[in-house]
Amino acid sequence: MPEHRKTSTAPASAPRARPHAVTATDLVLRQARKLHRAASNGSIVSALPAVRRVHAAGIFPGRALSVSYRERSELKRKHFLRALAVEAGFADWESCRAQLERCPSKSSRVSKSKRNGLPT
Repeated sequence: MPEHRKTSTAPASAPRARPHAVTATDLVLRQARKLHRAASNGSIVSALPAVRRVHAAGIFPGRALSVSYRERSELKRKHFLRALAVEAGFADWESCRAQLERCPSKSSRVSKSKRNGLPT
């Protein structure tokens, strides 16, 4: 008996786009998003460490930590970005971002090391 093959009627998938290179800026933005979500939606166990980081960075000078925690719904992503920048030794997010954008992306470092025969 002849063998019957099933053929798919689904359209051929489009070629995959090259993966987005993860930059240092992307990593900081992702961390700020995680902190913002934890502070906004989380329980006290997850919200307080995020609020404490903003407080320690001096984003709202003169405001008590307890007040910052109670008013955490007013915190915006920019506050977490500035806190991360201050933790990294910058005065503000803008100067931190400028420095981060000068860093090579992760995929470019990996591709260079592969070309040179170095382990990744």
